[in-house]
Amino acid sequence: MIKLIAIDLDGTLLTSDKRIPDEDKEFLSRLIDKGIKVVVSTGRDFFSAREFFDKEDRILYNTLSGNAIFDSFGNELYSNHLSYDTVKKLSTYGIDNFIAHVNGYKDGYNTIMLRRPETETLKKYISRYHFPVNFKDELSEDEEYFSVIYVGTLDYVTEIMNKIKNDFSDLKFYIMPATNVDSYMLEIVQANISKYSALEKIFKTYGISPEEVMAFGDEENDIEMLNSVGHGYIMKNARDSLKSGFNVTEFDNNNHGVVRTIEKWGLI
Repeated sequence: MIKLIAIDLDGTLLTSDKRIPDEDKEFLSRLIDKGIKVVVSTGRDFFSAREFFDKEDRILYNTLSGNAIFDSFGNELYSNHLSYDTVKKLSTYGIDNFIAHVNGYKDGYNTIMLRRPETETLKKYISRYHFPVNFKDELSEDEEYFSVIYVGTLDYVTEIMNKIKNDFSDLKFYIMPATNVDSYMLEIVQANISKYSALEKIFKTYGISPEEVMAFGDEENDIEMLNSVGHGYIMKNARDSLKSGFNVTEFDNNNHGVVRTIEKWGLI
């Protein structure tokens, strides 16, 4: 029996024009009414993820690729942080395209950018995800740092990643499309952090086994999660290179792919 469903946002539950159809929201609400836990598992931060839902939706938020878990009211249930020294060094690899996600929710921001000329690519990235940004002259030891992001062309972020890998052995890297086909983001987190590691904390809290979990995703940072639960589905619209070995949804993210797959299980 399915007791928990974890769903990625971009490219999965969200349509390509960044919305969730009302009928899909209503379906998720009915699942929750039946006692099934619904977890949004996303690379987005809490602010950016919750804008698609109401506080009353009773959804749990597994955010920043597993770095922080929140309830629907914004109460932090778990978080993991990069050290100040690590973030400070990471900022030196390409400072004009560098941002850091932090735990500044109570103060109304979640992203730190250093006061430098912003590239157009970085401006588009910030605008797309509606990040509340705190501009600083330098990084502060007082912040709790969740992750570091570099934005640029695929060649650029790959080069940055390879340089960092030469200096750090305790970090994990994800490269994903950022704003369009020419722009990519490099997400850097601690090596032991992933969407699945945080999701595991959630389902264990409720006495749920991996076999009782269903998950949906479409990108590189979803793969471990899809591999590790009892019922993992990759989206029809995902890159073909990621689909091998997975159940693929019959419909894509623009045609209710998540909801139509769940409906076949007769859970409600």
